[in-house]
Amino acid sequence: MNPTRIEIDNIGAIEHGEHDLTNLRMAVVVGANGCGKSTTFTTTPTWVLFGTTKNGCSVDEMIRSGESDMAGTVEFEHQGTMYRVTRTRSKRGRGKSTLEMYARKGDDWESVGGASIAETQAKIKDLLGLDADTFTSSSMILQGRAGEFTSRAPAQRKSVLAQILGLEQYAGLQDRAKDQLTQTNHRITAINAKLEQLDVPEGAWEDASEACARLRADIIASETAIAAMEKALQMAEEQELKIAQKRMRREELLTQAQQLEAEADDRKKAMAEEAEKAESASILLAKGEHIRSAAAEYTRLKESLAGQDAVREQAKYLDNEILDLKRRLLREGARLRDCQAQLAQMDKALAERGDLERTVENYHAAEKRLAILDKLANEYDDLAREAINAENRFEIANRARDQKIKTLEAEVDLLAGKVGMLANANCIDPENATCRFLADAREAKARLPLVSQDLNNAMNDMGELEALMEAKASAREAQMALGYDLRTHHEVQDQVRLYRPAVAKLAALDGQAQLRDNLQRQKEDAARSTLEIDAQIRGKEELLTKLQQTLRDLETRGVLLAELKVYADMLPALENAQESIRISMDRVMGLKKECDDRLALAETKRAESQKLLDEILAHEGIALPVYVRKGQIFAAREAEKDLRITLGRAEVELERIEKAEMDRQALKKELVPLATEASRWQTLVRAFGKDGVPAMIIEHAVPELEFQANGILEQMTGGQNRIYFNTQRDKKDGKGIIETLDIMITEWDSPEGRAYETYSGGEQLRIDFALRIALSEMLARRAGSKVEWLTIDEGIGSQDAKHRTLVLDAIRNIASRFKKVILITHIEEAQAMFDEVINL
Repeated sequence: MNPTRIEIDNIGAIEHGEHDLTNLRMAVVVGANGCGKSTTFTTTPTWVLFGTTKNGCSVDEMIRSGESDMAGTVEFEHQGTMYRVTRTRSKRGRGKSTLEMYARKGDDWESVGGASIAETQAKIKDLLGLDADTFTSSSMILQGRAGEFTSRAPAQRKSVLAQILGLEQYAGLQDRAKDQLTQTNHRITAINAKLEQLDVPEGAWEDASEACARLRADIIASETAIAAMEKALQMAEEQELKIAQKRMRREELLTQAQQLEAEADDRKKAMAEEAEKAESASILLAKGEHIRSAAAEYTRLKESLAGQDAVREQAKYLDNEILDLKRRLLREGARLRDCQAQLAQMDKALAERGDLERTVENYHAAEKRLAILDKLANEYDDLAREAINAENRFEIANRARDQKIKTLEAEVDLLAGKVGMLANANCIDPENATCRFLADAREAKARLPLVSQDLNNAMNDMGELEALMEAKASAREAQMALGYDLRTHHEVQDQVRLYRPAVAKLAALDGQAQLRDNLQRQKEDAARSTLEIDAQIRGKEELLTKLQQTLRDLETRGVLLAELKVYADMLPALENAQESIRISMDRVMGLKKECDDRLALAETKRAESQKLLDEILAHEGIALPVYVRKGQIFAAREAEKDLRITLGRAEVELERIEKAEMDRQALKKELVPLATEASRWQTLVRAFGKDGVPAMIIEHAVPELEFQANGILEQMTGGQNRIYFNTQRDKKDGKGIIETLDIMITEWDSPEGRAYETYSGGEQLRIDFALRIALSEMLARRAGSKVEWLTIDEGIGSQDAKHRTLVLDAIRNIASRFKKVILITHIEEAQAMFDEVINL
């Protein structure tokens, strides 16, 4: 992984920065304290690539003071492909973060990130093969942390080395192996518990087999007995069917006998009715003379009442005519009263004509005065609108002038502040400086006089405002000169509205004389018509009274006619009475014979029914009922069902005993691989423990670390010093061994090593550098993803001049191990030893 470009916006103290590292090989970064050297080359790359923050602060605390958003971009080459990663953060609203990843495809950047920040972060980690800690440890020696490994106590260094080598994963693997071992042991325990539950007594299988055979024999015997009972039931049901048929035949005979007896009763009733008819005809013959006399009187009286309907219709017609005349009388009376009222009202109006003429004269005078006032009102309103318009334009112009002055004042203050910063920049040649900050200040200095002149002109320009105020005052003076009074205007309007009805009334009086003559004639005509209609009504009412008396006389005769009609209706029956007596007697003789025949046949059917009853009772006395036989069969089947249930249970028990034996063999077979699996998990638990694989890795890593560190340390010290490690030492009491990681240093003239702790601060720093760079290379190689750049942040300040040169030479010499080396320092000597210098 080799970075080629870094871009920063509002991160830490940096407002904006872009750094092209494409052709950079070795460079020193210099600048004043707080200008953002570490932020650019350590904090920004780790935050963009992995989202980590500086010194544990929150991501929002990294945003430049006074800003709400920050962004960072890192472009790098990895395994022959160019990549770009951009991360942003905003404090606006509830806060928002983004992470985008692109790969160079020809001349374009193609998105290769995930659908979310988490997915994109995982892709970056997979691409580089590093997490944040390994990336930092393998590519950066941060300020004040060069001795992070060597400053620990000897007893703690091995744990720290284990953490740096990522051996904590083996603790997790050991926990997982322990979990698997526990689960396997639980399965073995469960199988053993099942084996204990499968215990079957001796001889259980033989007892179960014998019980099943006995039950099967009992079921066969029960089936034979049930078959015999079912055959007997079939014969009984056939006999029962015959008895049922006899019962049905008996019921039919009884029904037929009852029907014949009912028919005989009907004939008896018909005989009585015919005898009653013959007797009625005999009585009618006895009264024959009286009936004929009354019928003749009925005919005579009916003829005399033939004109009654005509009289009734004439009375009804006359009554309707009287009703119509009364309605006409009401209408003529109303017309007469209406004419009288109109004449009275017209006479009153004609008497008021003089007052109306004076009111009309007042109306015309008020109307002329109102026209003059309406014209003054229009002129007054036009002047009022002109004054309001001038006042509104004045307010708009005044606000625009104030806003312009405020804007120019703010711009003058801003430009003055930038000019003041130019004076305080402590720059050697501020007028020719190329940085964006000083260029902006120079532009402000050139623009300040122009903006100040615009502000002075805006404050002194009052011409438009004064003209608008004068226009407003002129309009108000013209209003006052008109002498218009709104109250007087309203009073004249009220007078015109008050007098206007009198004009209409006076105009209407001009045609009243002819109208009054017409009304007088209508009044006289209505009075005459009223007298005529009243006389007609009295004449027709007298005639109606006479007709009504005639109708009452005719209605009295009608009552007698109704009484005689009964005898007239008897006359046809009287003429046929003798023949009716003969017919009724013949029917009586026929009905008597039919009645005797039906009674005889009913007696025969009742005798046959009694015979069938005797046969039914005889059968019921000797045969076992069918329902009893069915009950016996049901009881036998229930007993057989119980036997089958018992057999089923016995067979289930037999199968359980057989299955238990098969399960025992299967469980024993299942235990064999589980025991092997448990043994393997136990081996892995020991292997992943601190005395297993991690100890072996450390033992192999220590010689590699010694070799890498000595190559670097010899360059820094001119071959005077070498490093070796002691991983164990005897306890003080000689009983046992202590796990440790002592750093021992040998000198060229003394083979005996001295402890790291006995060296001075500058000497320790050289050792720290050697070990730190060696650890970086080893970590990158073990991660499988080589980080091809190294950043050293303020690491040589404690060295004297001689060793500083050696350390710098060593850094230059190890540069061949990396494609890019960046040293952040304020030491001028270091600046001179590097071809490329980055000024911030």
